[in-house]
Amino acid sequence: MLWLKYLPIISIFLLLATYTAFGWHVAAAGLAWSEPLSAQFKSLDVDLEQQSILWAIHILALLVIVLTSLALTAPIALMTFFVGSWARSEVQSMISMVVWSFILVVMLRWFNYFIEFLVLICAAVLGRIELRNAGLNQPQAIFVLLSLCIASFGAGVYSYFHFGANF
Repeated sequence: MLWLKYLPIISIFLLLATYTAFGWHVAAAGLAWSEPLSAQFKSLDVDLEQQSILWAIHILALLVIVLTSLALTAPIALMTFFVGSWARSEVQSMISMVVWSFILVVMLRWFNYFIEFLVLICAAVLGRIELRNAGLNQPQAIFVLLSLCIASFGAGVYSYFHFGANF
């Protein structure tokens, strides 16, 4: 089992499966969202096709994937920025408590979306750790991680529209 240490195949497989399932889910939800959104835009005299709305939904999901993958480059610096810089004075501490309370309420209100986002982040963190342990440096690991996430998301969207939309 020593070879398993140098080949992070299990973590990479979990990463691919997670982002493929996310792509499938976004494609299915995007199809359900695009028709009502298209009708809403037409009622506002904005002529947007359903295909354009689908592209916008998928681009937004890709943007979320890229931002979460890039946020993994310096997680400690981001954590100290979001937590440490808000507690310098009493006013900033009070505003920080209100903002974090609002974020907590939003997370609890849309718990299923938060859990999906958390699973995506956990899969990306696990993949990043395994890629770093495999000997890749920081930029290489982030590039491979980002490429795998985008490719597997695209595979999920592609597989939904070509295989899953029929049933």
